[in-house]
Amino acid sequence: MRYCQIKIELANEEKAAVHTLLLERQLSFQEVDASTLDAPPEGRTRYFLYLGDDEREQIPPILDAVRKVVPAVEIDVRDRDEDEWRDVWKKFFTTRRIGRLAIVPSWETAAHTPEDGEITLLLEPGRAFGTGGHESTRLCMLLLERLTARFRYRVSLFNRLAEQLQTRAPSSALSIDSEPESAETLPQILDVGCGSGVLAITALRLFPKTRAVAIDIDPEAIEVTLENAERNQVSDRMRCDTTPLDRIDQRFAIVLANLTGPTLIELAAPLAARVDQGGVLIVAGILEAEVHTVQAALLAQGLIETTRATEGEWASLEFLRVQPVRGAVITGPPTPAAQQARAQSRGKSSKRS
Repeated sequence: MRYCQIKIELANEEKAAVHTLLLERQLSFQEVDASTLDAPPEGRTRYFLYLGDDEREQIPPILDAVRKVVPAVEIDVRDRDEDEWRDVWKKFFTTRRIGRLAIVPSWETAAHTPEDGEITLLLEPGRAFGTGGHESTRLCMLLLERLTARFRYRVSLFNRLAEQLQTRAPSSALSIDSEPESAETLPQILDVGCGSGVLAITALRLFPKTRAVAIDIDPEAIEVTLENAERNQVSDRMRCDTTPLDRIDQRFAIVLANLTGPTLIELAAPLAARVDQGGVLIVAGILEAEVHTVQAALLAQGLIETTRATEGEWASLEFLRVQPVRGAVITGPPTPAAQQARAQSRGKSSKRS
């Protein structure tokens, strides 16, 4: 099978604009910088895009759009075959560790030895976005992994608020660690723009008593996600298709959206509407300069930011869905710095008294 490889090389300070463009167009790509094998010249970044023969009509508009946002860019277009495709992935995609998660490509599975407590994810990326190599994917996975330790706090917080409001907490959002009555009552996870399926699969492995719905506008991403779900033995707990977000009429305990800042702002209302009471929304693909506007868009939907993670110029934000008591200020668990500040404040108060 033949395919087309597009190589884009540009100065590091220009890469944010191209990166956002590629994500907004839902294009799968590999980013190569000084931290990767076969690094480009100092101060430069390369992007590799791979399109099948049936996607060639997309090439001219893609190149025109790239040149429009970054005129001083080097572009190289070449025909490749399927064997070369696999060699390219093997060159850039090796086993990656994120907390206790390990993303292992299919060609390294036989040689991989899991560490104690490791959750191993077996991945064949195909031409779909999401190998754990990009900051946005890593940050999303990091917040998911942290969520396993903090979810009971979220449940406790929501139960206290629900008690004050005299409302009943929906079981779908609050029973993630409890034994469900049947497969139909398993808590639900939604992955919007699933790519290779890495986030949905990560969530299913971290929360064994859940089910997932993964959606993407790219049929090839659906195919790759289903194959990866089978590899990780979670296909019986996952539904994956091209259903548009606004056609999904249920709410979820966890919603994941690794997209772009502008797309997250555009989808703020439908994303927030899919989060169940007491549930969590994790968003990623946000540049540092976009954090405030993305945060504001989601806060306006009645969500509360509980934590965030950053790496380089990228950020991932986590929100909680509650209906707070009027005038109440809701935060996550106190950080060590906050605890220290409170202790110092108490010390000063006792001295004054």
